[in-house]
Amino acid sequence: MVPERILFPMRLSFLSPAPDAPQDPERSKSELVDEAMDCYVDWREECAAVEAAYGRWSSASPEGAELPYAAYSAALDREQSAAGVYRRALERLARVC
Repeated sequence: MVPERILFPMRLSFLSPAPDAPQDPERSKSELVDEAMDCYVDWREECAAVEAAYGRWSSASPEGAELPYAAYSAALDREQSAAGVYRRALERLARVC
């Protein structure tokens, strides 16, 4: 289990352009691989945050579970968003491979 007080740095990869946005034709395969790896790391960090939040929620008393549940729910939303960003990065990479 991930220690409770670990804070993961928030990267701004979620600001990646939408899949239908015009792509820079000069972006190299290497740059797209780097972007995909960054997105993968972001997603895995969010997965760890979900695990930590779930641990806090599951060990909370019934009377004190409301806030840990809200934090867990927010962590799930962030993980889902990061997964979508990672998927789009892989789709961009697949178009040049």
